[in-house]
Amino acid sequence: MTRKSDLLTLACLINSLHAEDHSQTLAPLVVHGKKELATLTVSSAAASRDALAKTPGGTEVVEAERYLTGRSSTLADTFSLSPGVVAQLRFGSDEARLSIRGSGLQRTFHGRGVRVLQDGIAINLADGGFDMQSIESTAAEYINVWRGGNALAYGTSTLGGAIDCISYTGESAPGIQARAEIGSWDYQRLTLAGGFGEGSRDLFSSFTNQAQDGFRDHAEQENFRVFHNFGCLISENLETRFYLSTIQSNSALPGNLTRPQMHDDPRQANYSNILRDQRRDWCVNPFAA
Repeated sequence: MTRKSDLLTLACLINSLHAEDHSQTLAPLVVHGKKELATLTVSSAAASRDALAKTPGGTEVVEAERYLTGRSSTLADTFSLSPGVVAQLRFGSDEARLSIRGSGLQRTFHGRGVRVLQDGIAINLADGGFDMQSIESTAAEYINVWRGGNALAYGTSTLGGAIDCISYTGESAPGIQARAEIGSWDYQRLTLAGGFGEGSRDLFSSFTNQAQDGFRDHAEQENFRVFHNFGCLISENLETRFYLSTIQSNSALPGNLTRPQMHDDPRQANYSNILRDQRRDWCVNPFAA
């Protein structure tokens, strides 16, 4: 009995050693996941959509891929598929009548009734007005839209709602990007952008130049916009980001026409606008004295 017991114990020991050797030769299990490109200071479009979905009202995330698949010369192109958001051009220029749910609809320029933000920073003036020339949709990764009272958290005067243009970062848009649009009346729009991320730092820059003669006389315009942002990860849970923008917009105003004038020659400009050379030139330059 003792000999059989020893043999049984030896067999169990060999089997155990064999099992241990077998477990040691197993290949390691590697799990690959998609890297989240968002930084601590800028949420991804997906994360922003999840956050806005918790708002008990009309919200929307307009991603750049939606309006950059075609012409993207003005805000009318940017919000053409956004219900309740109306952007009507004045005479084909950057100036537009931007309205959400009818708020500020009576304005023809220098918008009101909507809170407009660039990377979370309001560009509205003290009286609530804003200039459309501040917005560059080709430099935005996505645009958050709050309709009506859903935007009260961003200001009590925003009866129409709010929009927030979120810029690309060096993490979300690495490499060089170039875009060109050309059209009638010598229209051209050129955009050059680039970003990179290295370690705890990332940088994104966008340069856009737009020019056109316009369908009507005295309707020439030329715009130049530069957007930069630089992010620095200070610690695992702390990051800061710096923004720098330069905008130069020069537009000649053709003015209004009477109905007989419009039927006679729709391309003509109002005589007084030509005589006084009425324009709307607008500039934001942080380096100006």
